[in-house]
Amino acid sequence: MPRLLSTPIYHLETLAVAAPVPEVLSLFGVAAAGFFACGWLAWQAAEPFYNRWERQQWAAMQKEIQHLRAMTWQQFEVYAAAAFERAGWAVTVTGGGGADDGVDLMLTKGRGLRVVVSCKHYRARLGVPQVREVVGVAYHYKARGAYVVALGGFTKAAREYADGKPIKLIDGAALLRWMNKR
Repeated sequence: MPRLLSTPIYHLETLAVAAPVPEVLSLFGVAAAGFFACGWLAWQAAEPFYNRWERQQWAAMQKEIQHLRAMTWQQFEVYAAAAFERAGWAVTVTGGGGADDGVDLMLTKGRGLRVVVSCKHYRARLGVPQVREVVGVAYHYKARGAYVVALGGFTKAAREYADGKPIKLIDGAALLRWMNKR
């Protein structure tokens, strides 16, 4: 009987000395962390391009004014962003529900050309006060111009006010034509 008790003890002592398990797990942990960190960095680099592609695909399916009317105001801003991207602008979406100072999109092109965009998902036509506000916002941001994108269009007085100023007024129908002609 004494012989049976000594054999298992001997094997346990040998296993405890022969297996450096914590070092193996440590190396594996570093390798796994490096792998996931590289994946995360790659996604951070690719995400803006993917988001733009996804936005363009979605916007291309919106072909009629009823589609624009059925959108939420947030979707309308994204649609306008896609239209400006297709026209060659680099777009930063600044709206989103918080205090945006009247700027929903910031457009840049080349060196130093900056234009602000205010999107209004209203069914009613916009008047002079809303257009005048965007002119002030463009001045505040030292932008070279502004766009006002309004689903319902603009009053005659608003169009007259914008005439001769560095501001362009785009109604829902014009936005659709602009998006679909490219």
